[in-house]
Amino acid sequence: MTPKKPCGPCTACCTVFTVVEFDKPRHTPCQHLCATGCSIHDQPRPATCTDFFCDWTLSDWGDELRPDRCGVIYVTQSWIDPHHKLIGGLMSNPYAYLSRVSKKHIERLVRAGHVLLLTWEDEEGVEYHPFFERFRYPALNVDIIARSLKDLNKKALSR
Repeated sequence: MTPKKPCGPCTACCTVFTVVEFDKPRHTPCQHLCATGCSIHDQPRPATCTDFFCDWTLSDWGDELRPDRCGVIYVTQSWIDPHHKLIGGLMSNPYAYLSRVSKKHIERLVRAGHVLLLTWEDEEGVEYHPFFERFRYPALNVDIIARSLKDLNKKALSR
């Protein structure tokens, strides 16, 4: 995958994601974060960092949807069919999906037939927020979507 745009000043993934190679837990700033981004960006870095591109970098979405601004890191997990995606989203705070920008974007993606599962995880557990058209996918529920995302993430980590 080749990104359409650089991350720029966004470092949301450097805080939200777990980086096993650095023993960095989720929702904790990476030890290599500095005022200008990643202090080891020009050095060898783990595949967790170098192989990741969020949907914002791969799309024509506006700056308001940059993860550090909207509070959600959207990541296409798989394709349901040639036109519809299963999209996971890790939120930087438990209420990110309630902002005007997020609501508008979620509505646009669901109307296009995509399935979204936004998650917030902390020491108390995982909170899921599924968004999809029920008439298009009547058999779907949050457990099925979550299980699919977990299976896809396990496959990705075992590569």
